[in-house]
Amino acid sequence: EDTFDEYFDAKYVRDLIKIVWGEKPPYKLLDAGSANGLTLEEFAEYDIKAWGVEKSKYIHAQTPKYLRKRN
Repeated sequence: EDTFDEYFDAKYVRDLIKIVWGEKPPYKLLDAGSANGLTLEEFAEYDIKAWGVEKSKYIHAQTPKYLRKRN
């Protein structure tokens, strides 16, 4: 969480998806390796409905309650 804003940029990911696949929001996205789910909230700001999966039980347990249904 301490470095999340420094290393993750939902706008950049949105722009890459547009460049590579020509897709523009709204669309759905699966974030594989979503960690604590904070990416899901960021994607929502760009009209991207993201769902997350995380293998690590430890990091997944860090998911805020309001994001647990989607992570």
